Amino acid sequence: MKQKTLTSVVLLSLCTLLVSFFCQRNIDSQETEPFKQQTYIADWDIIREKGNLRIITPPSEDLILTREGIPLSFEINNAKQFAALNNLNAVVIEAPAYDSILPWLKRGVGDLAVASLTVTEERQHSFLHSRAVKSVREYLIGAKGTTVEDLSYLEGKTVAVRRESSYEGTLQKIKDSLGINLQITYVPGNMHTEEIIYEIAQGKYDYTLCDSDIAGAVLSYIDDIDTLAAVSGYRDVAWFMQSQSSEFKNILDRYLTEFSILGELNYLSTSDYPQIEKRNTIRFVTRNNAASYWIHRGREIGFDYELMSAFARAHGLNLKIVIANSRDDLFNWVNEGRADIAAATITKTVEREKMVDFSVPYLSTYEVIVTAAAEDGESSIKTVEELQNKDIYIRKGSSYEETLKRIKREHNLTFNIHLLDQTTETEQILWKVAQGEYEATICDDYLAFIELNHGNNIAIGPKVSDKREISWAVRKDNPLLKTIVDEFVGKSDYRPRSLNYNILYNRYFRTQNQRQSPQARADIINRLSEFDDLIRLHSEKRDFDWRAVAALIYQESKFDPEAESWVGALGLMQLMPATARQFISGDIKNPKNNVYAGVRYLNILKNRFDRSIPSNERFNFALASYNAGYGHVLDARRLAESKGLDRDRWFDNVEEAMLLLAQPEYYRNARYGYCRGQEPVTYVRNITSLFDSYRQVLD
Repeated sequence: MKQKTLTSVVLLSLCTLLVSFFCQRNIDSQETEPFKQQTYIADWDIIREKGNLRIITPPSEDLILTREGIPLSFEINNAKQFAALNNLNAVVIEAPAYDSILPWLKRGVGDLAVASLTVTEERQHSFLHSRAVKSVREYLIGAKGTTVEDLSYLEGKTVAVRRESSYEGTLQKIKDSLGINLQITYVPGNMHTEEIIYEIAQGKYDYTLCDSDIAGAVLSYIDDIDTLAAVSGYRDVAWFMQSQSSEFKNILDRYLTEFSILGELNYLSTSDYPQIEKRNTIRFVTRNNAASYWIHRGREIGFDYELMSAFARAHGLNLKIVIANSRDDLFNWVNEGRADIAAATITKTVEREKMVDFSVPYLSTYEVIVTAAAEDGESSIKTVEELQNKDIYIRKGSSYEETLKRIKREHNLTFNIHLLDQTTETEQILWKVAQGEYEATICDDYLAFIELNHGNNIAIGPKVSDKREISWAVRKDNPLLKTIVDEFVGKSDYRPRSLNYNILYNRYFRTQNQRQSPQARADIINRLSEFDDLIRLHSEKRDFDWRAVAALIYQESKFDPEAESWVGALGLMQLMPATARQFISGDIKNPKNNVYAGVRYLNILKNRFDRSIPSNERFNFALASYNAGYGHVLDARRLAESKGLDRDRWFDNVEEAMLLLAQPEYYRNARYGYCRGQEPVTYVRNITSLFDSYRQVLD
């Protein structure tokens, strides 16, 4: 990023003055209390009578990228399948934080808590729990290289944990059994174990406790931290129910026994479809990118991901996602038995057909020339011959390099090929084309469609390759699985050109109605919209400047209460339905409901950042979280610090790191994985700029 202009500095000062501190307290029951009419205590007879299974989960924004072990999203999908098998509607209720899940269950907000919770004596006094879904050990976590021969090492040491967590109970038992002076530091109840471990890496805390499965995932992307000693034997992780739900527990346990979510999932398996069907789980390996699979606003999305989900649903199977580190791993992991199917917009080639079998194609692509859009929205290059004397930017070693060399030979053209580093992603090149930094590039057309769908100022020129087919890949010795996949791709409700397929295709690869540049001015009666009074009412209740919230609403929906985004966000403030249901019942698009819930959610996001951070910076972080998800902002703050940037300042610091999260070398080691970092960067800058316009013309 270039150095901030004087205007940016003024904006930051204004935000400091105009967006004041919120009430100096943690998020209390007023902020997190769910709507009352959903609260009731239910055993199996009432659950069946109402027809709903209410599943309490952690907030979706805390969904982490699938790595080792069984991801929480898989457990939630398994609970949904249990509901479907019993003809129940699965209603997922997201608690605002882990420390709200069991209190909500106890109050009757839900019937089942699915949150990777450890079975403890204290929890067994208040709740029933299912049979174990996995077993874990608790480990002492601290600086790598620390030697811990036995737990007496903890004499005089300080260990940070959440109050009333299973880890607190373990520490109390260690203190009592060894008679040592162990100090417990309590962190906020909504602070997750991964965040505590990161604070240890930064020197804020000395030690914490962590379950073995969490440690396996977290230590893969946080350096200089290690497991120092086991502090418990193996302990069960289970799903929790209200204490009166004995019949429900019996039925659920029978399901978990028959369709164990452990079994072969943690082992290599090269079995064909009958064994896959018996284990009740289909394992897909994919890539963490915008086309295939990524986490956006706490939701798993991607064209391939949605087709994988449809395949699993169609065959009554649980879906397990495995993230490959490279394109080569896609085929290696299938052949090794770590996954059953590879699905990552894979182009079928002669060389690849030697390694795996390909399904019938579900997508096709051409390589195309891409430029910035001209005033008429068209590309400035309309024929291949118009590449003459142009500057074309591509990634070194990509297939596009060979295409450009072929064009030079076949058309006798002279143009400049600029080869970029092999770590450069195509979307980064397309962003620079849109901004005018690069004159042109070439890429697969579906990658260009994704950028168009996100509103980037690019235009697609002529095709420069033959059509190439994209398919799923399976092991060569799994003919029955290949037959099942071919039937799904070729004959199911998601076959190419079917209604369901076209809906998905248009969602990811066809341009939506793009909004104009966010340059809006108040009209002659000193108003922005018919919703000004409503925005002011709820903004002032949360100590927001209403004009800043209005700028966010304009950026999200242009004050259109009927707006729907391509990922399913609704209304003026473009709320995801799962987020809105934390605060309201009824019509999410209703402006009164939507603004009330949206402002409360923005307030919660701001309060999740440490109050030692200046208020204007917490507001910037809240905006970025509102756009991309809280988890991606945490990743960017961690990355900023590792790069010598200020993790507590957004402009020119954390926003720089956010841009890096689109690059594999950075997002592979990020807790929440890949992020289209350009979007939150542009989003925050647009809103602060628009806020300045509103400030100047509105009282």
